[in-house]
Amino acid sequence: MILEDAVAFLRKVQPLAQLEPERLHALARRASLDFYPKGTPVVGPDGAGQGFAHAVRKGALEADGLRFGPGELLGAHATRAVAARDTVSCLLPP
Repeated sequence: MILEDAVAFLRKVQPLAQLEPERLHALARRASLDFYPKGTPVVGPDGAGQGFAHAVRKGALEADGLRFGPGELLGAHATRAVAARDTVSCLLPP
């Protein structure tokens, strides 16, 4: 992911939009994009994204009965999440 694109996207995600520019840039440098086909476990025993916060860029994640769509943040505390649609997620390390 190109750094400026990542920063521009994260600026639209609450509560990340409240971060100081330097902290937002530092977070964007550590972030990565991942693709999850519909039905793929994202968080949980079989999930590749365990321990990361997920900023949904495209698609949707379903976790604990809630749906997270584009521009929404699924926190690293989630115990189970699955891709409700083909999903591109920006993974934010702890």
